[in-house]
Amino acid sequence: MMGATSCKMTEGQEREPIEVGEHIAKEVIANYKNRLSYMNRALVADWYLSTEDEALRNEITDKFLPYGYEYEITHSNDTVHIFYRYIYIPRDEERMVELNRYITDGKLLSEGGTWQTVNYNAQITPAEEGYRFTTTDSDLAIMNVEYDANEGINYTIDGLVNASYKQNSISLDSEITTTLEHKYSNRNSIFKSGAISAVCDDERTGTHDEVKITFKSYYKANVEYRGQMGSVSY
Repeated sequence: MMGATSCKMTEGQEREPIEVGEHIAKEVIANYKNRLSYMNRALVADWYLSTEDEALRNEITDKFLPYGYEYEITHSNDTVHIFYRYIYIPRDEERMVELNRYITDGKLLSEGGTWQTVNYNAQITPAEEGYRFTTTDSDLAIMNVEYDANEGINYTIDGLVNASYKQNSISLDSEITTTLEHKYSNRNSIFKSGAISAVCDDERTGTHDEVKITFKSYYKANVEYRGQMGSVSY
């Protein structure tokens, strides 16, 4: 976020105001995608564990988990593990790596369970029409979840993400102002429609920047900043 709230580059080169707005928008979108990655993996694991259809399980791991490795998803001792295996070529040995781990109350999400991520402070709890995903700096309602092995996992989102960059004395507060339509497909978060309003405050310079982000098409968002219009890809 260095330089994001100033219309000058650190070297003194002038910057168009919309470039600042676009920089802030990219950071806001990255914040949402980062937090939703834990939600998406949890939904993938729950979907996998909710079926005994081996063909569907293979489709789920092949299409919705990264790297293309062989995956194993387990739920035992109130813990959900997502592992992948690969062959370490120099030694020709099989290795198992933990991708994600969730502590549960013994139930799947689809059974009304509560999951807590390990190594990241996030909790997923049952809520009306879906789930509530919370961290120390975000509170998101995940609603209307639909699963399709071909189309991906679709759901809607409301709520907020408030990020702080203490080393730079910058805060970036954002709120969903028009419900986001979200798709998790091709191992990526896609925002099909909706809008986010963000405020970026820099204590060092006393700047206060407001940005509106509107999703109109896959992988692209319109940006409104100080009366100018721009766009970003993500």
